[in-house]
Amino acid sequence: MLLDVCLGTKSAWRILFVLAEAPGKAVNRKEIQELTGLGNKVLTKFLLVLERFNLVLSDKIGRTYTYKLNMANPLTEKILEVIRLEKRELNNPDFAALTILREFVYELTNIHLENIQHVILFGSFAKRTQHAGSDIDVAIIVGEKDANDEILLADIIGRLKERFGKEIQPHLYTKREFAESRKTSTLVQEILKDGITLM
Repeated sequence: MLLDVCLGTKSAWRILFVLAEAPGKAVNRKEIQELTGLGNKVLTKFLLVLERFNLVLSDKIGRTYTYKLNMANPLTEKILEVIRLEKRELNNPDFAALTILREFVYELTNIHLENIQHVILFGSFAKRTQHAGSDIDVAIIVGEKDANDEILLADIIGRLKERFGKEIQPHLYTKREFAESRKTSTLVQEILKDGITLM
């Protein structure tokens, strides 16, 4: 199997993340679409790709298509191991928040990446104490601040809020500011204590 062809896109991984929530359970197409946020055409394409590579099985019940992981494929268990490991390292985050964070970090990697040192989730989502109105606190550590990066960051956050209905609250620090604030800033101390490194 050519893994890069099958698994080389975030769309394929999004589908796998949904199906990995309950590996033996069949999930209908509408649920997968709602949870992944994928458009109909993209969803169709990558469900078919995953099916052709024998990682996903489909079934038609009446007019409804359902999908589940093909547990008979030995690669499926390895993929599940990777997904479970990631979830443990991220403190088993809320599925919807994790989808937003994946998009956020993906978008960040498309802008001025060499300037970004770390992206750290902290606050209620990192501690798993969030409520419906909680925003997602993220510390972004950069080599140096750049006004253009801040404009791009605001644009990314605005688009994600419009798309997912959830606010990301960025806290931007230079590497030097962050290091110098370790002993004086309670916010930086909270980030160091409870933060989960995303990048």
